[in-house]
Formats: sequence, structure tokens, C-alpha cells
Amino acid sequence: MGEKRFQLRRKNAPAPEATAPGVRPQVTEVPDQVAAPGAPPAGPSADPPPAPDLPHPQVWPSADPPPAPDLTKTGDPRPHWWSRPVRLQAAALFAVGCLAVGGVAFAVAEHQADTQHQHVRARDREIVTLKADAQTAAGKLSDTRHDLSDAKKTAATAVQHAQQQVDARDAQRKQALDQREQSLNQRAASLDQQQQQLDQMLGGLKQSQFSDGLFEVGHDIQPGKYHTDGGSGCYWAKLNSSDTSNIADNDNATGPVTIVIDSAYFQSEDCGTWTKVG
Repeated sequence: MGEKRFQLRRKNAPAPEATAPGVRPQVTEVPDQVAAPGAPPAGPSADPPPAPDLPHPQVWPSADPPPAPDLTKTGDPRPHWWSRPVRLQAAALFAVGCLAVGGVAFAVAEHQADTQHQHVRARDREIVTLKADAQTAAGKLSDTRHDLSDAKKTAATAVQHAQQQVDARDAQRKQALDQREQSLNQRAASLDQQQQQLDQMLGGLKQSQFSDGLFEVGHDIQPGKYHTDGGSGCYWAKLNSSDTSNIADNDNATGPVTIVIDSAYFQSEDCGTWTKVG
């Protein structure tokens, strides 16, 4: 097939559709009009006639590539300075920036890793120190427990010995107290016996001596011979009964008096103490 010429759509042609950034817009190509044989050449005119809307002819690949379109006349959104060298430089700068950012990030990560490693090593040293301290404390605690056990045994032995001493002393004191109690009981018995003897003596003395009053002979006083030192206004009477008017014998005496009491009752007034003399 022969080479065909293509040209861009000119003025009054429909505007190309907007394309996304980075996508090359589709260029509508139409063949140049060929004059019919025998027709007069077209003269100059103000506006060329509009190109008819012809279907896009199928473009077959050829050995020579089609000429590059003029992007400055097609409404390409990319600026004219966006050429291949600029793009390469931008890509290189972007790669350098990425490498720099990656290097910084790697350095920061390495620094963080070193810091973390140092912290880990410090913690390991601290753990080792704490373990050593714990072992030392455990040893001291074991020694303390051993000492405490020995102290408890010593205290128990001392308490037992003291208890034995206290028991022995208590036994001795109890024995001494028992002996003292026995001695006191014996002394109390002796005192009781002496008291009885004294009571008997006092009872006999009471029966052998009396003063003023009315007495039953044989019960209050014993019959017999009595003497008194007497006094002024001494009155005595032997009675046959407790009736003071039932008189067997009586007298008003002055001075010492000695009589034999052998009646049932005897009365004495202001005569002092009568003492048995026979």
C-alpha cells in the first residue's frame, strides 16, 4: 500500500474529548482531499470548506512510523516543558529522595534498635543484679531461720529448766508449808486443851466466888463455907425457894462475914465478893 498522509483536524473540527492526565489523547486523522481529474484548482478563499465526517479509515502498520503530532495545537494538558529529559530528572530526583528517606528511616530504625538493645542489656544486667541480691537475701533468710530455730530451742530448754526449778521450789515450799501447818495444828490443839483447862479453872473459880444476886445452890454456886469482907448495909438470906420472902435464915451485917450456905437458894446485897473457903 502506498504511503498516506494524515493531518490534524483543523479549525471548526469538533474538539477532542478530555482525557485523563498521563493518557495521550486520541487524534482524529483525515486524508487530504484530492482534486477530481479535470476539475479546476481551488482558488483561495477566506475559509476552507468544512471537512466531511468520514469514517476513520483503518490504519495498517507500515514500515515508517507516523509523524509525531504537534502537541502545542491539540490541547494537551501537559505543559510544553514536560519533556523526556525533565521527566528523567524528576524520576532521578524522586529516586534520590526515596533513597534519602529510606536511609534516614534506616538510620532511625538502627538507632532505635541500638537504644532498645542497650535497654535490654541494661535490664539483663539489672535482672542479674536482682537475682544475686535475691540469692544473698535468701542465704541471709536461711541463716536467720536457723538462728531463730536455735534460739527457740534454747528458749524452750531455759523455760523447761526454769519450770523444773519453780516446781522444785514449789515442792519445797509446799513441804515447808505442810510442816508449818502441821505444827500450827498441833499448837492449836495444845491451845485448845489449855483453853479447856482455863475454862474449867474459870468455871470452878466462878462457882467458888460470887457477888450480889440471887443464886441457886448446886447450880449457880456450890454449897459450902463462904467468907466476905462485907461492907456497910450488907444483907444476906438463905431461902427455901426462889421466892425472896421464903426465908430460912438472914442477917444485916457490918464487916467481915463467914457463913455456911446449905439452903436451896442464897441472896446477897451489898456484901461484896463471897469466896468459898471450905
